[in-house]
Amino acid sequence: MPDVFAFDELLRNAAAAQRLRLERALRPCDLSPAQFEALRQLKICDNLSGAELARACALSPQTTGVVIENLEKKALVRRSADSANLRIQRVRLTVAGEQALEVARGRAADAIGPPLLAAVGNGRAEVTRFLTELLGSGR
Repeated sequence: MPDVFAFDELLRNAAAAQRLRLERALRPCDLSPAQFEALRQLKICDNLSGAELARACALSPQTTGVVIENLEKKALVRRSADSANLRIQRVRLTVAGEQALEVARGRAADAIGPPLLAAVGNGRAEVTRFLTELLGSGR
């Protein structure tokens, strides 16, 4: 039987290395990976509630609350009450948030793209299929 734990550890270590590359790339932008992901998700679907944003970013609601607060302090997002339920806060990107995201996306792509694409080489379709199946099997 192949050593499944060695393979699992390799996957986790590769993910950790990518995250470290991302953290380093985002440091000059004064963004954490969680803040970057929140901005990315808000660009995809603006005006999300905190709970919706937490699900989209795969973060806990508590962590997302801190992320939103920090982004709001930087004037990258703004919150407003939901028109149907005043207890719900909707989060939107500001113009400054969109600009910060654009810069951060470029830095992130330059940092994580080359090692990732070099590692998969011509096997990109197979790796994508493998990862998609792996993700689907856990749900």
